[in-house]
Amino acid sequence: MIMEEIQQFDPESYGEEVGNVVVIVGAPRSGTTLLGKTLAQFSSVFYLDEATALWRVGNASLRTDVLDESHASPFVVSHIRQALCSKVAAAGKTILLEKTPANSLRPRYLKQVLPSAKYIHIVRDGREVIPSARKKWLHEIDNNRHLYGKKSHKLRHLRIQFRKARDIPRHELRYYMRDMLESALFFSGLRTRKIWGPRFLGIEQAVEEYEPIEVCAMQWQSCVQSIIRNKRYLGEQSVLELRYEDLCRDPERVIGRVVDFLDWSWTADLEAATARIRSNSNSNWVTELTEDERARVIDIIAATLTELGYH
Repeated sequence: MIMEEIQQFDPESYGEEVGNVVVIVGAPRSGTTLLGKTLAQFSSVFYLDEATALWRVGNASLRTDVLDESHASPFVVSHIRQALCSKVAAAGKTILLEKTPANSLRPRYLKQVLPSAKYIHIVRDGREVIPSARKKWLHEIDNNRHLYGKKSHKLRHLRIQFRKARDIPRHELRYYMRDMLESALFFSGLRTRKIWGPRFLGIEQAVEEYEPIEVCAMQWQSCVQSIIRNKRYLGEQSVLELRYEDLCRDPERVIGRVVDFLDWSWTADLEAATARIRSNSNSNWVTELTEDERARVIDIIAATLTELGYH
């Protein structure tokens, strides 16, 4: 029965026979989780949260998340599509909602795998993202508890890592052993984390040469610019850009834009989730960075902030 559903659930026919593929992209700490958890309340949605290993199938030997058309071999495309079909069919849903911040670095690759997808790009002021990202690199903060409930953060992390590991083909496990070991040591308090989040080109060298706050700035800029540069390639009518600040300030209006963009309709669960969105004071930039750190960050991201209209 499931196999029959999988055969009917063809990602290339999204929007015609089954429904839509919706991909949330954005730099980490920009509100991707908040948006994903909110939209996941729509009744027809299967929400796939950070299937990092699945997106790297066939390319796991690379030490970067930057992938393009050349990495989307027929085997890779077929494997990912079949896996997505299986997950959605097993859940009995008709809409795939996917959120993996690292996908911001591989829009052209995504286009090959899911050619009919719609994209929601959520952008947050880099000056607020970067201090928050540094906390994740150094201390693994847990300020998303209101989205995940009262479960232990470490237990939740272990559960997520186990779920992700199920997407790793056996022959590619060796490429993940180092990261798994480093993660285990970090959460055991035995060492600091070396790399967290999307791996832009040159991130390992940057970690050795720059301060963590500067690497976080490079990471934010790489993610944001990747989507901006490839918006036309993805299809400008297929990309909706949102601001995190607007989402917190007026969630009903912003989620309403999403509902219209995706041709959805409001449901009671979606309305309730929207009403739970909390405002944010956006004070990290001033309170948590020294004057020297703020200067270093601005040197890296000033042009992108201006392009996005942040002053």
